[in-house]
Formats: sequence, structure tokens, C-alpha cells
Amino acid sequence: MLRLPWKIPRFSALLLVLIAFLIVTPMLPLSLLGLRLVDVSLTALLIVGTLTVERRHLVPLAWTLAVPALLCAWAVYFEPSRAILFTGLLFRSAFILLLLGIVIADILKEELVTGDTIAAASCGYFLLGVWWAGIFAMMEVVEPGSFNLPDEAADPFSQGALTTMWFLYFSFVTITTLGYGDVTPATLSAGMIASTEAVIGQLYVAILIARLVAMVSHPKGS
Repeated sequence: MLRLPWKIPRFSALLLVLIAFLIVTPMLPLSLLGLRLVDVSLTALLIVGTLTVERRHLVPLAWTLAVPALLCAWAVYFEPSRAILFTGLLFRSAFILLLLGIVIADILKEELVTGDTIAAASCGYFLLGVWWAGIFAMMEVVEPGSFNLPDEAADPFSQGALTTMWFLYFSFVTITTLGYGDVTPATLSAGMIASTEAVIGQLYVAILIARLVAMVSHPKGS
């Protein structure tokens, strides 16, 4: 099984890549090179995410989901197609969901709170936001006009990386309940999905904090 080549806890490494992906990519110029760098950072996220999977029986599944997601992310530039974009988003969302499940399962089985446990909890929150962004993007591809987007992101399959950035922004504005209003749902189904993300985001924080506090207050074996 492949492992991370660095001497760093696996969830800490994943957290660093997630932070770089979410903070650095919006600072890139809105040019052809900048949008390609967004896909490069997404590629790094998927690869590092796959390398954090330690359960041997899940490693083949992780690569099975990650590889098509990567291929479609780059193929859409050579053959712009809603089908390719949707397929890539579908595999990416499935991979993120798998990774999220692994993160949460590892947190729940831990007996002591360590730095990597905190990193895992942080990864889970970030992964939730990334996952919902994929769901929103798929809705827009299937039903264009589901969201009110800026003009620069009006074509979701010819500028996939740019649209991904806008939906990442909208997802984290929603999950943190900020609600700036520059990107908004335009249909009832999109609005209901967005409100569901907001509720789940609040529940995640409340439940994870309660779990971590319980681990500190009542460590197993004490």
C-alpha cells in the first residue's frame, strides 16, 4: 500500500493540502494558467487524500474513484462536454464522501485527543464544504440556472475550474451561515439543498466538539 512520503501525520498532511487548495487557489489570476493551477491543486488534493486511506480494503475503491475524477477534470479542457464534467464531479463527490467517512470513523474510534485528531476534525469540516460544492456544481450542470452566478461563471463546462471556485465559495458561505448573497439558489430544489448544508454544517460542529470534549474529560481506561 502506498503511504505518504513525509514524516507527518496523515490527517495533518491532508489538512495542509486542503488549506492550500481553499486559500491559495482563489488568489490565482483568472487566466488560462490560473485555472489550470486550480486543477493542479485539485489533483494534489485527490492524490494526498487517497494516500491517507489506511484501510487496505478501501484503497482500491479510493483509487477507483480518484482516477476517473482526475481524468475527467483534465479531459473537459480537450473535449468540453457536460457529460464529462458531470462524470468527473460525480466521481469526485463520491471520493470526497468516502474520505469524509474515513475521517469521521477514525475520530470516533480514537481514545485520546492528539494533534492529528484535531486535524482530522478540521479536515472533516473542510471536506463537507468541498463535497457540497460538488453537489451544487452537478445541479447546475444538470439544470442550468439553478443558481444565480456571476457572468464570468455562466458557462459551467467550458470554464470548469472557475465554476468550481465559485461553488466552493458559495458552499463555505452557506455552511458557515454567512450568506453574502452574491451567489444564491434560483430554484426551490437548489434552495432546499443549500439549507440542508447549513443545518448539517452546524450539526457537525456541535457533535464533533461534544465528542472531542468527551474524549478529553473521560478518556477510555481512566
